[in-house]
Amino acid sequence: MHSLNTINANDRTMKKLFVVFFSLLLAAVSRAQDLQNMTFFIWPRTDQLFVGSCCLDVPVETVDSTRLTVFYVMHGRTANEVYGQTLYRLQCGAHVTRFSSRAQYYANLLYTERRHGKELAGDETTKAEEAGSQLLVAPSEVWRDLTSEQLEVCYQIPFQDGRVYRYDESVPSFSWRMTELRDSVSGYDCFCAETHYAGRDWKVWFTPDLPLSAGPWKFSGLPGVILRAEDREGDYRFECCGISRGSEPIRRYLWPEYRGTRTKWLLFERQAHESPLHTFGQGGRVRFFRSGSESGPPEELDDSWTIPYNPLERE
Repeated sequence: MHSLNTINANDRTMKKLFVVFFSLLLAAVSRAQDLQNMTFFIWPRTDQLFVGSCCLDVPVETVDSTRLTVFYVMHGRTANEVYGQTLYRLQCGAHVTRFSSRAQYYANLLYTERRHGKELAGDETTKAEEAGSQLLVAPSEVWRDLTSEQLEVCYQIPFQDGRVYRYDESVPSFSWRMTELRDSVSGYDCFCAETHYAGRDWKVWFTPDLPLSAGPWKFSGLPGVILRAEDREGDYRFECCGISRGSEPIRRYLWPEYRGTRTKWLLFERQAHESPLHTFGQGGRVRFFRSGSESGPPEELDDSWTIPYNPLERE
């Protein structure tokens, strides 16, 4: 198994702070059952809108088992500044594939084991506690049904008690154009193909040595697993950082959900960045603060608060 890349120490520290905040937030929600009198304190980086992992007592079912698992790191950029990265895993089964954030995967795994009175091994517990958060513009899960060729896309909703937004769509019909480029990704010889999808031009590298038509996010349709994908402008990149051929269960967690459409989600996503206080403030009943210095008081955010928005899907 290829070794996984790790998030740098500063990012991990910040994510720990956010995980602590989000855990306290969820605990408060479960106690109060009412947001009217709640106050949210957010972390210092108010130019980012992250959602954290949450573990609630929800039903879980095993739907398949893996034949191959591919690990990716996704880099995102806004205003020419690298502003975040999220670790993902692609679980490939006989009937479905599941592309999910590592934060969500380990939070779910930790919840499952403890629900059955078990504990994870020490390194897996650390991963679960340090998995951190993810970019809102990236889904927490993408399910692909290999029989019906349908996708189910899931996003965690910030500042909600474990609720998710889901929508269904057909697997995209990518128009792939082969190029003469070659490269090595995670030790595999890869061919390069290009396509246009959701308002971006993409270049991907796939390997026939892993003969499954699968890849990160919504990508598929090539004669081999896609190990790298990047858009032409360099805003987003998925890069393989590990591969496992072991078998493990593919689990579906039945979170409380809102069902909608892709179009409605993209509208919400834009509003959440361009007007976060209006989106999550419930008409002033929920207040947001930027933590100040160690000696100074926190600063309350107002309607001028915006978050740089560079969507993964532009259309």
